[in-house]
Order: sequence, then structure tokens, then C-alpha cells
Amino acid sequence: MRYEVIVVGAGMVGTSIAWHLQEKKTKVLLIDRKSPGSETSYGNAGLIQREAIHIHPFPRQLFELLKIVPNNNTSIRYRWPALLHYRQALLQYWQFSSQHLIQKIEKEWQTLIEHCTCEHQKMITAANVENLIRRDGWIEIHRTETKFKAAVEVAKKSCDQGVNHQILSLKELQKLEPHCNFKGVVGAIHWLNSWQVSNPGALVKFLAGFKPWSIG
Repeated sequence: MRYEVIVVGAGMVGTSIAWHLQEKKTKVLLIDRKSPGSETSYGNAGLIQREAIHIHPFPRQLFELLKIVPNNNTSIRYRWPALLHYRQALLQYWQFSSQHLIQKIEKEWQTLIEHCTCEHQKMITAANVENLIRRDGWIEIHRTETKFKAAVEVAKKSCDQGVNHQILSLKELQKLEPHCNFKGVVGAIHWLNSWQVSNPGALVKFLAGFKPWSIG
């Protein structure tokens, strides 16, 4: 057999899977209709989020559902035909978003996220792309006291999971980023041990090109 594993989709996830499999001497074929990193990975935020230890459950409260019905919420956008097409998957998403299941799923999810930077580092070092990585974290800003206080409580609890952060008052934020306009901002959280990728698409291409696998 020429290949033992075929990975469909050469974005960040697919390329990472293929990379690690090949490191374990597995014969891998990575397939995509375009070159690696040319679609979703090309336009993503470029963050390796060590702080992303919480999942995003399906809205279950009526007031939460009513907020997204107008389809003008920046956090959730949808198309009606897609809702019908994926209704079964959406129903499962809703079912697994109950409080007791969320707690179980998050514990399992956190065991993956805790390795995100060290596992990325293996690939970054091998592909010699340190120039694409910044390790000064990212800043999450808030415009209402209520949401800011809630976010601070979440951040404090995250310390137990190895997530480093710094709470910033508006004055501290302005000092850290003096050239930004923070009108309406009440405070921020600086997530310290998350990384930034200056060019996510380029990172994927370098990772895919590091080993001589086939690109379909």
C-alpha cells in the first residue's frame, strides 16, 4: 500500500494531523482542492489560543435565541438554507450543550488545549518559521462593566488551568497601547501565554512543505 492514511483538507488542522502522522513514520497523503492554507486558515485570526479552555455551547435560553434571530449579531451569522441542511447536526449541538454535559466536555477539551503551544512549537521549530510567531499574547477589550467583571472572574478561574493573564484598567491599557483609540472601553484582559501568527496561511504552507508528502 502506497499510503496508510489519507487526510482530506490541507488547512491548519489537516496539515497538523498529516505532519504528526508523518513524524510517526506513517505514509500520509494530504489532499485539498487548493494549496495548503489557502482557504479558512488563510483568513483566520492567527492566534494560538492557550486561554481557549472554554467551549461555546449552543444558546439554550429563550432570550439568547431571540438575540440571534435577527441575524445581525457579530458572534453568530447564519443562512436559512444552511439551518435546514444541518438541522440534525444543530440538534445534536443543542443536546450536548446542557450544563452537565458542558462541564464534562470542557474537562476533556482542556486536556487538548494545554498542549497547544508546545505541540505547535515542534512544528514551528522543524519548519524554521520562528519569524512568523509572536509570544506577547493578545488583548481582549470590554466596553461594559458587567461583561468586563464577568470576564475577569473567568480569567481568575483559568489560572488553575495554567492560563496566564493580566487584568488591565483603562489607564493601564492606554499606557500599553498609547496609539489606539479606546473610547468607550472600560478595561481589558491581556492573555499572556497565547501566541500570534503574523501570516497563518504562510505558516500552513511551510508546515506542508517541510516533508515531501503529496499535495492533491
